[in-house]
Amino acid sequence: IAFQMKEVFLPLASRPDPVTILFPWIKRKYLVVISTNSADFFEDILLKNLPFNAQVGIIGHELGHSLYYQDKSALKMAKMAYDYQYNSDYVTPFERDTDKRAIAHGLGYQLYNFAVHARKSFGMSEKEIDEERGDTYLSPGEIAEEMAKYDFYQDNWVLDSIRQIYFPR
Repeated sequence: IAFQMKEVFLPLASRPDPVTILFPWIKRKYLVVISTNSADFFEDILLKNLPFNAQVGIIGHELGHSLYYQDKSALKMAKMAYDYQYNSDYVTPFERDTDKRAIAHGLGYQLYNFAVHARKSFGMSEKEIDEERGDTYLSPGEIAEEMAKYDFYQDNWVLDSIRQIYFPR
């Protein structure tokens, strides 16, 4: 997996290295592209502007994509790329499953931090964030629900601490 820093529209993206897409999956390389500059809309969620835990969370999400791609054939990868670009019914389950993969690998707190930070950056209120469900990515509430499925997430005070950072009382 290689990390590339360059100016692109999306803050982060993960994909197979096009040069290696036809290689056997075991020899394929993957790219995580990190934007150094983007549209004003995304400025607050560029990696360089995120708190450390949120950085870990979004990188974990992107690595979750690489993990998923790992054993897929070139034909399957081409179909996934096509579906992601042209099939709106494909994107949401694909991204939500990637969030779940990051949570299953122990990055739930960090992904939660990113989810709250991103929504605050886009102007959502605490109430709107609490009520949100079913977007392209898991909401903070859905992340907490997914984390509850795993025994290793027992410290709910961490989620409360993250909320206090963004919504001090």
